[in-house]
Amino acid sequence: MSMRKFIFAAFFCFFAVCVYAQTQELEKALAAKDVSAVRSLLTAASQKEKLKLENAAFNGAKQAVRDNDLEFAQALTEAILFSNPDHREAQDLYTSIKEMLRSQQLVADRKQREREEADSKARAEAEKKAQEERAAKRLADSEALYKSVHEVDLRNFSADVFLGPTLNLFGSGGGNLYFNSKKAYSSAGLVSGFSAQFTHPYILIKLGMKFSWLTVPVSTQDLSWILSTRLGIGTAAAGVPLFLSAGYTELRYYSKGGGPAVSMFYNRIQTPIIGFGAENWEVYKNLDVSFRFDWLPVSVVTRFMDFGMDFNAGARYKFWSTDIVSVYAGVDLDTYIFAVKSDFGKGYADWNIVPAVYVAAVFRGQAPK
Repeated sequence: MSMRKFIFAAFFCFFAVCVYAQTQELEKALAAKDVSAVRSLLTAASQKEKLKLENAAFNGAKQAVRDNDLEFAQALTEAILFSNPDHREAQDLYTSIKEMLRSQQLVADRKQREREEADSKARAEAEKKAQEERAAKRLADSEALYKSVHEVDLRNFSADVFLGPTLNLFGSGGGNLYFNSKKAYSSAGLVSGFSAQFTHPYILIKLGMKFSWLTVPVSTQDLSWILSTRLGIGTAAAGVPLFLSAGYTELRYYSKGGGPAVSMFYNRIQTPIIGFGAENWEVYKNLDVSFRFDWLPVSVVTRFMDFGMDFNAGARYKFWSTDIVSVYAGVDLDTYIFAVKSDFGKGYADWNIVPAVYVAAVFRGQAPK
């Protein structure tokens, strides 16, 4: 082999190796969708190498079109045309890709408009339905309010009865001085009562009675009973059932053998009642509370006493209910204070603290059929 043939063979092998290496790099760039690397390889290739690389890149662009990866195909044709603006097939493919992209964009825009129109229609229908529901609710509420105001039936009436154990802690400043005895006494017994109520959106009327019978002496020989009756008129228009009430209260003390009391200065206290408070105010589901202050003008009927008061507080929890009756467990506390006139004994007072627990049944009227 002559030297010239050897050099030609060596050069050909070197060129083939270089082309193979660049082809491999191009294939890697195509696989990675690295358009910048493709463009760099096409631009840096020699005239002899460029044709093969352009063909490889063009085949990659056509494959991208078949895979519907039009953006990548467009970028590849742009890289080919950047390296060789006269590449006719790349020009034609680029034009076709542009047209396909424009068509896809038109389809996408149309679908987007259709979605927006569908969403707008759905929102309009939903708003229309909501308005109709609000209007129907307002009409139903208006009709219900009208009926509740202008129509009265058995549903406006309710009644309850209750029973439970109670305790009376009591004492008398004047009695302690007079009898030279203890400061406080206690007895136990039962509390019972009932009430009837008329309920209306603007007016509430309640008639009730409570009787505490303390027949078990605990730390005294004296027994007692307490009777309280009242008529209350109020309203729940502000959301809280508020009552003004008037009535009568009597406390009676007597010894275990039936004689006069030996711990209280008074054996009997009678007084009218004038009160104000909230009754059966539902503060939580199934739970209502009551609190009331009563002025007791005891001086009207009892000598030596010029002031009386009772503060009542209580709570009930509904633990069972039907359409007609509900059953509650409740607690109740009365605090009575009677001030003694200053000409009898300055600073003295009779007092009773009466806590109780009870079970109550509340009966409700039903609408006529």
